Amino acid sequence: MSSPFAIRGVIEGFYGRLWSRTERERMIDFLGRHGYNLYVYAPKSDPLHRNRWQEPYLSEELAYFAALDRRCREQSIQFVFGLSPLKLHYSDDGEMGALFAKLEAVYRLGVRSFMLLLDDMPDRFHYADDEARFGTVADAHVWLNNTVLARLEAWGGVEHYLFCPTEYCGEGRSPYLERLGEGLRPEVHVLWTGPEVCSPRLTTADARVISETLRRPVLYWENYPVNDLEMRWRPHIRPIRGRDADLGTVALGIVANAALQPEACKIPLHTYARYMADPAGYEPEAAWEQALLEVCGNEADARAVAVLADLARWSHLERGRQLYSRLAFILNDFWRRWGGPPAATGPDLEGAPQPEERPPAVPALDIGLAAAHGDAAPTRNATTASCGEGPGPTPSAACRLALVDDMLGEFTRLHGVADRILHSMANPWLKAELRPWAEKLAGWCDTAALALTVLRTALRDPAAPVLPALRRDAVDRLWATRENFHWVAGDLIDQFARRCLWAAEEVAAEAGTACCGAGCAPVGAAGRAAGCGPGAAGGGSPGPAEGVHGVDSVRVGGDSAPKGADADA
Repeated sequence: MSSPFAIRGVIEGFYGRLWSRTERERMIDFLGRHGYNLYVYAPKSDPLHRNRWQEPYLSEELAYFAALDRRCREQSIQFVFGLSPLKLHYSDDGEMGALFAKLEAVYRLGVRSFMLLLDDMPDRFHYADDEARFGTVADAHVWLNNTVLARLEAWGGVEHYLFCPTEYCGEGRSPYLERLGEGLRPEVHVLWTGPEVCSPRLTTADARVISETLRRPVLYWENYPVNDLEMRWRPHIRPIRGRDADLGTVALGIVANAALQPEACKIPLHTYARYMADPAGYEPEAAWEQALLEVCGNEADARAVAVLADLARWSHLERGRQLYSRLAFILNDFWRRWGGPPAATGPDLEGAPQPEERPPAVPALDIGLAAAHGDAAPTRNATTASCGEGPGPTPSAACRLALVDDMLGEFTRLHGVADRILHSMANPWLKAELRPWAEKLAGWCDTAALALTVLRTALRDPAAPVLPALRRDAVDRLWATRENFHWVAGDLIDQFARRCLWAAEEVAAEAGTACCGAGCAPVGAAGRAAGCGPGAAGGGSPGPAEGVHGVDSVRVGGDSAPKGADADA
């Protein structure tokens, strides 16, 4: 069955680190295997592509573009050379000559597809004579594209000519867009990102509006899985979703903007290939499972990456549900069985599931479950099974201890996921790219384990002398983990660890005990433990715990867990 999308492409069009030549070549080979037919070279951080566009490429650089074009053709892919002439002086013959010379040098290599990018530029003229000549930016853009296309045709013809306008998202109707539709030659394919720069949904109705305005089928610039600028902390490796099944009846095609991590972004690009091949039959989670297996290479690695991605699912595609990980539902269940979270911890997190919600089905989280390294499914012991079920008094201490032990097992399992990605993953490219997020997950697991150990210790002995040092160590680890700014679970585990520490205080208060930097003791008439307070020896701000017996034993990852000082911010 043929795809309803004539153009199925990927653009290297992000801000940030350029891909290496090897990474780019590996991507082209991947695209060829999965039915893509177009690749655009347009990285914003190539200075000769945008900021210094007037400067010609060296002969060695041109030879590389020729090699890319050959590699693309071997994979039945059109290589598109992109140029983004920042602050172009339309009325200056010298600048226009530099533009034509730049394009002609690439044309002589045999490249026959080109793209002009005027995105992320001011909607006004830089030079007064341009305004006097054209009147509107739209008229200048019509003239520029038609002139460039005519020049390319004079040299021998083009296969594809693409244009990204300055206005590239919104409602699809404006004087600028209407002028483009009226004036641009029909051979010009105009790119559009949808209602927003990063659109949660692409609908056939919206596609029809913009296509009518442009007087040609719209070519979508898909801003997923791109993760540049402020999105660089998010891996964007969940599947594509929110695209109408009949979008291809109106749109010419889709060109997906790739991510800073070329190997990791093959996972969502694999799902996009499945969507474009059969939009009506596309199911995101099933496609994601197949993508994970191919890119990761084995079931255990695929499941580890699925678990990490489930915790790092923040993107515009899942807006308002960024914390809907399996762990979020497990934590909700923990506090429900506990008797409710501590009152002092404030409201629930935005984007997190409500306590009454049930988790959605995510088959990829169960790929190769038995084979995953240190990643067996959590089991509930007999004590926990009935804990907190039905009406009744606050759960017993034995019940709560069992709950804590179960959660320690859950974070041990999650640390196994981080360890596998950091140390055992078979795909070395993917292993390197996901390292910062795996380190963040390991840090959160250590934080949660320390906080749970405080809670377990308080349940066993609310006046245990080691409690203040354990609390300090847990708080130190929490703050150190925050130094790694890569997004894994948002504030979910941060909040859970703090709730455990608040719960430990509640347990101590119920037993008539309070803890501070000086230790734990029965609460006196003044409402605080003996030895605590501003005038007490050892009072004030607690320092870091050193040499606390038993602390290292609760680090669920052992030596493999990154320390805060080593976390990549």
